[in-house]
Amino acid sequence: IDVFDTHVLLADGQRMHFDILLPTGTSEDLANHYALQWLRSITIEPEAVSQGQSRFCHSENATPEQQSSIHTQGFAVIQMEGFPALA
Repeated sequence: IDVFDTHVLLADGQRMHFDILLPTGTSEDLANHYALQWLRSITIEPEAVSQGQSRFCHSENATPEQQSSIHTQGFAVIQMEGFPALA
């Protein structure tokens, strides 16, 4: 898979950092599209994003969970920074 390092600055000043995992050979434009789609799924609307960019970082082998997510959604996400702690 290809890993796209994604940084988002929200209009309220909050910064988020996550990786978008996609099939090898996917474009950065599609990575940005999936990043916005994923943000919507966690109730962050595109209007709240003041800056965002996904850049190709590296390729690696996917875990079974990541493979499943890519198969069903087209992408997988690894949350890195700027997210509330999971309870």
